[in-house]
Amino acid sequence: MKNVLVLMSTFNGERFIDEQLISLLNQKNIKLNILIRDDGSSDRTVSLLKKYKKKHPSIKLILGNNIGAKFSFLDLIHEALKLNMKYDYYAFCDQDDYWKQEKLITAVNKLNRLDNNTPNLYIGQTQLVDSNLNYLKTKSLKINLTFEESLMIYCATGCTMVFNLKLLQKIGKKYPSYFVMHDTWVYQVCLALGGKVIFDNIPQILYRQHNNNVFGGKKNFIEVFKARVIRIFVKSDNERYNSAIALLNDFNDELSVKNKSLLKNIKDYNSSIKKKLSIIFSRRFVAKDLKNNFSFRIAVLFGIY
Repeated sequence: MKNVLVLMSTFNGERFIDEQLISLLNQKNIKLNILIRDDGSSDRTVSLLKKYKKKHPSIKLILGNNIGAKFSFLDLIHEALKLNMKYDYYAFCDQDDYWKQEKLITAVNKLNRLDNNTPNLYIGQTQLVDSNLNYLKTKSLKINLTFEESLMIYCATGCTMVFNLKLLQKIGKKYPSYFVMHDTWVYQVCLALGGKVIFDNIPQILYRQHNNNVFGGKKNFIEVFKARVIRIFVKSDNERYNSAIALLNDFNDELSVKNKSLLKNIKDYNSSIKKKLSIIFSRRFVAKDLKNNFSFRIAVLFGIY
């Protein structure tokens, strides 16, 4: 039976934390361990966590200051590396979702088929639900799972992620010089270093949509269109570009020749129209969604990638 360490970050999550923890403790056919970092909650979250910790020795709890979700998960990664025991696999977990009983064992069975000497990552489709876990219409995620595509769009949802020790060691060796979110960083690093990514299109997690979500998956057409217009024509903080440069700087000695060359081309893309065009017409940068292909190339053209 494989040993899995779940990394959970919490913040003012008293409303749904019971249901989430119950769904974790009901996972089938794996040896479950849970490492929780509370990010400075001011509600009853900590008292609820302490109650579960008292009943379940497999739960470890860290009480921290409020640093935000992405940094809280990064702290969990480094805490996991400090633990004496080496777990078979590691999984990210949000505080307000609900996991199907086969969520972890499904990921473990798929990851077991791969060579554990390379970084390996499992990601999955989510099933959107409302506050009461009633199913909502969910758009199927279509992705190519290529390094180039990971530099174009954010398509990996952290709460579905399960990964091996090799990937944990790579992402935890030091703090990244720049990252947008912990899940995007983990996904990009895995592909950048020649790791394997498995995508499961059968949802194993009920991804709850509610007013307090830090990040949610349910957006209507108008919201999506507005976000694209703002990103392309009005406001750009060059998140994707900065992420690419961080990968080049932080993993320079571990990148393949192909991926290093790709990142160097991105680094210099804004220096001439010729270099912009070489990326715009490159066959390497392909996403399955035509809108993503278009918005990426527009961003490169206008120098706001």
